[in-house]
Amino acid sequence: MAPYATVQDYADRHALTLSGAAAIQVQALLVDASALIRNNLPTGFIPDPELARALAVVIAHRSKKNPGGLRSRTLGEYSEVLGEAGGLYITKGDIDSLLPSEFGNGDAAYTVLPRDF
Repeated sequence: MAPYATVQDYADRHALTLSGAAAIQVQALLVDASALIRNNLPTGFIPDPELARALAVVIAHRSKKNPGGLRSRTLGEYSEVLGEAGGLYITKGDIDSLLPSEFGNGDAAYTVLPRDF
């Protein structure tokens, strides 16, 4: 399946020009981020394309920014908190942003579109 975002989407959102190895890496991260998103959604649920694109870029950027999985780092008096995890990961909040707010309690109606696997 195609990733939710393209290398150009990533580059546009981070004011970058990507080529060569950097573009290949971002493409791979976007493919992986999209797979994580799909794996965490209910079967058959199709997320809003714009939200899925934005989330794929966020997940890929988190991984690119902190590939070693550091939680924080300190250099002299400078200290930086890098997040709850490193590498490629998705949070419950990420997935919740793609689902209707009532999805979890069974009261909401939503559409499941057929798709080939």
